[in-house]
Amino acid sequence: FTSRGFWLYIGDTHVMHLAEYRGEGEPLTNVLTTIDHISFTCTDMPATEAHLKSLNVNYSIRDLPVLSVKQINFKDPVGNGVELFFYMANE
Repeated sequence: FTSRGFWLYIGDTHVMHLAEYRGEGEPLTNVLTTIDHISFTCTDMPATEAHLKSLNVNYSIRDLPVLSVKQINFKDPVGNGVELFFYMANE
């Protein structure tokens, strides 16, 4: 490959590929990173937190009780935001 990337899996299934900017076209100048954030709807918040802690990932939690939602937020290795979205009714 001519650029670096990250492949995201659920179990053994590839669900998303994030690729590095390869210098094609004009880069965005109004942002500090390539994207502000990407969001995933998730389940099992306690297990997710335990996993992030085991990897020493710094994260924050946002509670949105009006929506019955909690979020875990952190940065990927190049500074893009990652939001993990948990419906508390499902937890």
